[in-house]
Amino acid sequence: VVTLLVLACVLNGCTRSSRDSTPNVVLIIVDTLAVNHLGTYGHPSSPSPNIDKLAESGTVFEKAYTPAPWTKPAVSSVFTGVMPSMHGVKSIDDVLPESFNTLAERLKRTDYLTAGFVSHTLISPKLGYAQGFDTYDTVPFKGNVHSVISSEKVTDMGLDWLKSYKENYKERSDSNKFFLFLHYFDPHNNYQHHKEFDQTSWYKGDLTPGMDIRAIRAKIPNITEDDVKYLRGLYDEEIAHTDREIGRFLGTLKDVGLSDNTIIILTADHGEEFFDHGSIGHSRTLFDELTRVPLIISYPGKVKPQRVSEPVTTLDILPTVLDEVNLNEDRQGLAGISLKETLLEGKELPRRDIYSEVDFKSSYIKAYKISVVRGIHKAVLDKPTQSCELYDLESDPKELSNISSKDPALFSTLSSLVIDYQNKYQKNSQNEEMQMVPERSSEEIEQLKSLGYL
Repeated sequence: VVTLLVLACVLNGCTRSSRDSTPNVVLIIVDTLAVNHLGTYGHPSSPSPNIDKLAESGTVFEKAYTPAPWTKPAVSSVFTGVMPSMHGVKSIDDVLPESFNTLAERLKRTDYLTAGFVSHTLISPKLGYAQGFDTYDTVPFKGNVHSVISSEKVTDMGLDWLKSYKENYKERSDSNKFFLFLHYFDPHNNYQHHKEFDQTSWYKGDLTPGMDIRAIRAKIPNITEDDVKYLRGLYDEEIAHTDREIGRFLGTLKDVGLSDNTIIILTADHGEEFFDHGSIGHSRTLFDELTRVPLIISYPGKVKPQRVSEPVTTLDILPTVLDEVNLNEDRQGLAGISLKETLLEGKELPRRDIYSEVDFKSSYIKAYKISVVRGIHKAVLDKPTQSCELYDLESDPKELSNISSKDPALFSTLSSLVIDYQNKYQKNSQNEEMQMVPERSSEEIEQLKSLGYL
């Protein structure tokens, strides 16, 4: 009988070693969520009590990096486990290729039920992001998506799906676990006011809630400290509103009895700059305010509550999930590593070089850069000029002092790394052969212009 059961499992494609004990997986990506605006990462008046509470129960990676400083390539890398130069999603019109084996596809093949609810058209089904999902929906909205408050809708859609799953769970076998992806967009510009989380009523200047990012940039020559404080306040209000909705989802997950066997991963696609290096927004640089993101992993009774200071990358999410669900799939070509032993046992991570890259062009941005983080140092290569900068992230966390001339040996080593990366990966980029997005509607074009993507 045992032999027949094993044979049946093999014939049906079972590759998990312990099916009944595998967890559900919830992946939460908060768009444009900068680490220094979260309490668990040091914000003195935290707008994120629910995220902070999640952090207390799990592992907090203090130096997690995204492979790209804007949404499409960053989410593509989380889904595929490879760098933008490998999956090829580097411009606004690129579509995530079907040839890549996404996290959802890997889990679906082993009977996971897969669902995703997203709040922006940049990662919509027609752009390839629904691969492997049984259900994948974008929240309904009217008008400009950047003026819409959508976090409540994301949570509602996630909870409606969870309710349906729970109602039908008794009819499923124990192997039918779920993978749920939630994407929250509200912290992204345009920054809206939330009076229940008010931090901006003191302001008397001429900036307003919901102001177009292009209009704010036009005011940069005359921007004041109060203006910057006001914009940061609006941003914190957006985070607080999103945090409340994340808390509502996590609370319901616990109330319906699913949290004990669910691994929760919370991260961001990228951060946000508030004039740290002369501008506002993202996409244009590889400084830490854009590339350093939160990464919190919680799994009650399994994941060790701890803080990890060794640099990691969101590319590590895919191999970590594969290990956590005991999925013995081919991992050839993955750029990240599994964090499972660190999560479960607190095992020290190997020292690695962590890369990020950007190839972005719009009406106001032209950014072609590669960065590498090694320990406490970061080198950034500007590809058009082939000039390189070096920063000490420990003594100069805001990356204001280029020390390339102060430590020639270190500069030579790290600058060689980014140049070698460029020569090895980017000259053979798939970008020229990429499938491009179908023709956009006039409404989509206007929304992308309002973001600065066109």
